[in-house]
Amino acid sequence: MYKEKYVKCMDSNNEEVNIMYDYLIIAVGAKTNSFNIKGVEKYALFVKDVDDALRIRRKFLENLEMCTFEKNNVISDEKKKYMLHVVIVGGGPTGVEVAGEFADFVNKEIRKKYDDIFPLISISIIEGGNNLLPTFTQSISDFTKNNFKNLNINVLTNYYVTEVDEQYFTIQSSVNKNEKKKIPYGLIIWASGLAQTPLVNNFLKKIPEQVNNKILNVNSQLNVIGINTNNIFAIGDCKKIQPLQLHHHTNEIIQFLNCSKLTSDTLKIKAEKLAMTFPQVSESKWDYIKNKTGDMNEQQFHDYLYQIDQHYKSPSPTAQNAKQEARYLSHVFNHILPGKNDQLLIPSFQEKWKGSLAYIGNHQAVANLPFYEIKGGLFSFTFWRMVYIQLMLTWKTRYFFFIDSLRTRICGRPFVK
Repeated sequence: MYKEKYVKCMDSNNEEVNIMYDYLIIAVGAKTNSFNIKGVEKYALFVKDVDDALRIRRKFLENLEMCTFEKNNVISDEKKKYMLHVVIVGGGPTGVEVAGEFADFVNKEIRKKYDDIFPLISISIIEGGNNLLPTFTQSISDFTKNNFKNLNINVLTNYYVTEVDEQYFTIQSSVNKNEKKKIPYGLIIWASGLAQTPLVNNFLKKIPEQVNNKILNVNSQLNVIGINTNNIFAIGDCKKIQPLQLHHHTNEIIQFLNCSKLTSDTLKIKAEKLAMTFPQVSESKWDYIKNKTGDMNEQQFHDYLYQIDQHYKSPSPTAQNAKQEARYLSHVFNHILPGKNDQLLIPSFQEKWKGSLAYIGNHQAVANLPFYEIKGGLFSFTFWRMVYIQLMLTWKTRYFFFIDSLRTRICGRPFVK
């Protein structure tokens, strides 16, 4: 109820409680997107939180037990192959890391303790596009694919899932629409796409400007668009930034530049200041070298600004961007809002990309960094661990992470469900 400035909640006794607010920050994240594919919600397991991870572990170990108990030796090897076929849908960082961790568990722990059944276990990863890790560079994608082949992970690119039932899933080629396959599985893990939570969907229906949206649109100060009081913000996976459009303010920008010639270079010189209002004009968002122009008239300059607007992409839904958004808002609340009533005086949020990491199994990691790439090697796993330890909030958490890693390295992963 944003007009009355309160939030409805349920307490531990399942009773409704209204909490009043002056400012509201929506940071509820998103849920995994099943794309309304038949059977996904019923039969697939998602990988969004700790409970999901425990469910995946429990299901796999249950299948393993059924195939190893002597009383179940009536199960044919062919049936065991189906039951021990692990399928990961989604070739992004989440899907790739799940596949890599599963390969480690199978190739190290299970191979030692269940050598008779190890040859029956298989892992497949399915990606609708051409490459695994599509947001990384081509060379990293190729390296990951080759590493998976060495780990005996079946890589199926250019395929997407069309249906899932209790024992089979159907995939269709994204290149040849007539090519379909029906494949048996024992465990299917869905790590593809994001969808909004019911809370966000219900909120969208109450904002006239966003009734037809599938995600919360916010301005460059992270205010929810359509809330005139500017006191509701959104960060993380539940929002998409829609900044003011440059080409709608062509005349004001020309006056601000105050120069005799309108060129890409003159815009670049003032880009840092302009980005305080129009983040799409910053050098991190627009390549001024690649899109260099000579002298332009007003119409050509207007068209150039339109190109910049069209090229802008909202920060991707990653943990590092959500963390930067949280820090940005904390700065706004602590240092800017107390002294400024004019919302236009608040600088725009501008993310700083620090790189992307992914673990791909067998103590190999890949990293797409601003000025460098890491493609496996002895140092890659250590680097990956160091980054994750550094991101943890407390020394206690870091200590337990280190101890768990050491225990896993020495004793292997436990088989407890």
